[in-house]
Amino acid sequence: MVFFVLINVILVRILISRPKNMLESCQSDNDEVQQTLKTIDPSKIPENAIYLMETSGLPMLSPKQLCAVESAALHHPNRSVVMAVNNKFLQLPIVLKSWSEMYPNVMFINMDIFQWLNGTILLPWLSKNLLDKNSNAMRYATLFKYGGLYLDTDVIVLRPMDDLVKAVGLQGTKKLNGAALVFDKHHPYIEACMNELSA
Repeated sequence: MVFFVLINVILVRILISRPKNMLESCQSDNDEVQQTLKTIDPSKIPENAIYLMETSGLPMLSPKQLCAVESAALHHPNRSVVMAVNNKFLQLPIVLKSWSEMYPNVMFINMDIFQWLNGTILLPWLSKNLLDKNSNAMRYATLFKYGGLYLDTDVIVLRPMDDLVKAVGLQGTKKLNGAALVFDKHHPYIEACMNELSA
């Protein structure tokens, strides 16, 4: 049985601008450069990482999304942070050039959705649903295959979350929210979520 745990870490959905001296990527006045992202073999995706995803195919990440990635990396220096996007070409701020030194644990990768869902019950579902609701499918498949922590790209991490296990975020005091999920790979709860989504 999965115990739903109120995450003992403050997760904040950014509604207002952050001070510019907080995190480099939260600044919106950065020049941008187009980068070609690697599509990596799913077997090379690190297990038990922190995963964030942009599945809409937009050509750039917003300062708020980059702030979410940076906050996860800042508070988890010994854990891989994977930002997967559904776009091979991505406009990224020049400030990210310094990230390779500041945050060597961050990976920006292009995800092939069909390859990502391969080996799960969601692959047949995907072709029937024409990528509708694919962000839910991607988060569940990722946690099922690799385990770890999934965060929406508007969740800002304010302190380490390494001590969390089997956790689902809460919105308010009574509503579960998939914006933050922590599970081991092949966990029955995530499998149940995939079964419900594919039904």
